[in-house]
Amino acid sequence: AQTKTMPNKNKSAVNASNSGPPRPDSNDNKKQKTNKKPKKDDASSIVGLKQRLSSIRNKQRRQAAYQQVRQAERKAKEAAVKLRRRNGADNGAAGPAKEPHTLESLRLPDATMTGPAGDAEVDAEEAADEFADILDAAGAGGEGQARLPRLLVTHADEVGRRTAAFCRCLARTVPNAVFCRRRRLPLGRVLAAAKAKEFTAVMIIGEHDKKPCTALLTHLPAGPTFAFRLSSVRLPRELPRPPEDDKPETVAPQVLCNRFHTRLGRRVARGLAAIFPGASGVRRHARVVTFHNQRDYVFFRHHRYILRQPGSGAKPGAKPRCALQEVGPRFTLKLRSLQTGPLGAGGGYEWLHKRHEMDQSRRRFFL
Repeated sequence: AQTKTMPNKNKSAVNASNSGPPRPDSNDNKKQKTNKKPKKDDASSIVGLKQRLSSIRNKQRRQAAYQQVRQAERKAKEAAVKLRRRNGADNGAAGPAKEPHTLESLRLPDATMTGPAGDAEVDAEEAADEFADILDAAGAGGEGQARLPRLLVTHADEVGRRTAAFCRCLARTVPNAVFCRRRRLPLGRVLAAAKAKEFTAVMIIGEHDKKPCTALLTHLPAGPTFAFRLSSVRLPRELPRPPEDDKPETVAPQVLCNRFHTRLGRRVARGLAAIFPGASGVRRHARVVTFHNQRDYVFFRHHRYILRQPGSGAKPGAKPRCALQEVGPRFTLKLRSLQTGPLGAGGGYEWLHKRHEMDQSRRRFFL
């Protein structure tokens, strides 16, 4: 028997009936959902949100609310700055510039501070102190000095190479300075030999962990003695642009002592400047030494004046310009004590740093 297959004439109809009604276009039924929360830029809403922060128990929601508060406050601050600048421009002048608050601007007042015009009492004291015959007589360029300053640089017993190299750099920086190794000599014999050879000051560099850490400066023959903490020491070869030559300096530099405002600060500045010959002179100099005081830290920098010739791309007829080149070394001093008389004489302390009593406020400075 032969079986005949009948053609399915209604196949398209069946498929149409099974597929159901035609699907509508999905783009027509898409709903644009705009459920974004309005930004709370209103000042009253920000204040209310700040008050409700502590009542939000969910940590993530509390953090999100806090970020909204910070963003709104930042926008309000920027708008106030723009408004102040616009009002200043409308008046024909720039907006009032506010001085930023720093530790120096918020410094606690000190009774020993001297004004920019000076103090007659302090000037009279400095005219009769131990450095008067070196500094005050050098006002005419160094020719009238009663004593020519000479510095002896030495170190503690058994120091490393870095400390010895730092001592040699100091001796090359200061004119009329001599570096001598300690060789385990007692300190009394070192001071006696310095007095016999007419040195006016002795600097002793101490070290810790093979690094220079202290500097003891005593003036001869009557003192005083300064004890400093030494930090951030960088030798000339460690500078970003080390100098090409490493010769000892024989010309007296220009000494700048900046931002020493109190009586103690001025005494420290005079003690540091008294190791340089002609420190107070006003003549022309080939190099400059700077003692910059900032928050009772004294930063030492040594620069040399150089003439830079115009390059190949300069305009015709361009003249050489003067520039500063750092020679080094560089270091930072922190005063620990000031003692009357030379080292070993048993003099009393004019000033002694007491950490638990003097460091209670970050805005209190002594120099």
